[in-house]
Amino acid sequence: MYVVRTNGDWADFSYRKCLRAYIKGAYPSHADKFINKHHLVQRRSHLGLLPPK
Repeated sequence: MYVVRTNGDWADFSYRKCLRAYIKGAYPSHADKFINKHHLVQRRSHLGLLPPK
């Protein structure tokens, strides 16, 4: 779940945030690759807030 504030900021209130933190702590040398491969990154483009790249 994403919450968009009235000032345009947004926050991720999902399991993804916790999962990213766990992976980075437990497997720091592999974390970035795993997170990107399994789409655990925060992307604003799909929310219509930024144009797609």
